[in-house]
Amino acid sequence: MESRSAKRKRDESEPVPNLQNRKRERTNESEAAFLTKGGAQSRLDPTMSESQGPSPEQLEAQQRKEEKARRKAESRKRNAAKLKERFFNKLITKLWNKKWKNWPPYPGNPFRAKITRENPPVPNYFDFVKEPPMDLTTIKERKKKFYYTKASMYADDVRLMIRNAQAFNQEWTDVYKFSQWMSRTFEKDYAAIKAELDDEKRKRKASRSG
Repeated sequence: MESRSAKRKRDESEPVPNLQNRKRERTNESEAAFLTKGGAQSRLDPTMSESQGPSPEQLEAQQRKEEKARRKAESRKRNAAKLKERFFNKLITKLWNKKWKNWPPYPGNPFRAKITRENPPVPNYFDFVKEPPMDLTTIKERKKKFYYTKASMYADDVRLMIRNAQAFNQEWTDVYKFSQWMSRTFEKDYAAIKAELDDEKRKRKASRSG
């Protein structure tokens, strides 16, 4: 038989269980079970279920909401462009119909020709013109697509077209002189149109408030 002194020595040599390690192991086991059951997903997004994301009905409702907002924004843009077109159509037509007696085919209008980087009017055009190309054909195309939702957008394109013409052509040339007429005509009519648009806005605002 084992003596009492030997048994005491054996017990003293055996390691004492570490309570902290046991507690940590139990905690790790609990977290593993939590993750396995989908608890992590619920912790990240409490609006979602433990195992699934939004339902098909929720996704469809969200898509309908986004589509409705997109159509509403598109409708506002189109209505704004139509209003500007109503006021600017006469002015753009005046610039389009103006013909210069010295421009072929005689008389002609050099600002009708569509200008692109792939199709410049002359090979060295963009050596002098550093801004984007612009012409009356492009302006009319944009007008049909309801691009011009603000009066200033018409002004930006017409002024760009005139700046480009004056950057490339010298002051004594026919095109430069034609661009000066364009500038005077546009700025005069633009000021009048702007006043009419402001008056229209005041009337609409008054009718809504009334």
